[in-house]
Amino acid sequence: MCAKIVVLNKEPAFLHTALNALTEAGHYVSSFSDPMVALDAMAGPLAVDLLVVGGAFGAKKPHGLSVALVTRSWFPRIKILFTVGADLAGPASDLGEVIPAGAGARELLAAVHTMLSPGKQRARTGQVLRRKSFVNKLRERARHDHQLQLAEDRRCHRGCH
Repeated sequence: MCAKIVVLNKEPAFLHTALNALTEAGHYVSSFSDPMVALDAMAGPLAVDLLVVGGAFGAKKPHGLSVALVTRSWFPRIKILFTVGADLAGPASDLGEVIPAGAGARELLAAVHTMLSPGKQRARTGQVLRRKSFVNKLRERARHDHQLQLAEDRRCHRGCH
């Protein structure tokens, strides 16, 4: 199966390996090291079948989990493969599949092949509920932060008069 794949990772060696391996396997691949550039590219009219994404991208850059959530909102059926360390494997597994950071071409190709195989249905009931719970927690945290900011703005506004 030929798929449209976006690879987002801060490690140039992994990007090179992934691009070569996935292209040789017959997929259409776009690779990025900057999450904002990747999001801009994915905002276009063409659907993406698979996002291969790392974890942290540095200060003032969206995290891989955030990129995955945004991408999932644009493409609800997208498959997501995380290349992260053990510290992020839990939250990442709620959104998609996980292979270790620094995985080689063989492990990447095996995971991609499994994910793109017809009939691959990962979303069992428990996983869907955990994913919804994780997303709801993120939304609740954002709502709480927004309410705190509004309260702080009101206090400042009252104090200025």
